[in-house]
Amino acid sequence: LHMSQPSVSIHIQNLEKEVADQIKEGSQLFDGSKNYDIGKIVSVEKKPFVEQSLNTLEGKYIESQVPERYEVTITVESKGHMSEERISIGDYELYTGKTVYLKSAGFVATGTLWEIKEVKNND
Repeated sequence: LHMSQPSVSIHIQNLEKEVADQIKEGSQLFDGSKNYDIGKIVSVEKKPFVEQSLNTLEGKYIESQVPERYEVTITVESKGHMSEERISIGDYELYTGKTVYLKSAGFVATGTLWEIKEVKNND
């Protein structure tokens, strides 16, 4: 029997270091507004947050790292049912580009759903 399990990547920008440090693999991730169980965090990728600003004198964008701020990509194994690029958890839907209000043990944040992948399990 081949079951597939969706995995989602959620991107959070401009997070305080204290909050970024609270995001842990193995934690359950919930929707912060409706309390749906999105799934289990399986990986957390943290990197310094870089801001782009326009240098009006030179007419080009410059990138500068923002101290003590991070951008974080969380990958979650979802409990939802996947169909045509969407994941349904009851009447809650996840799709690429959706703004997601997140909460888990120790943190609350807002992110953007970047990618949905199907993970094949051969049980």
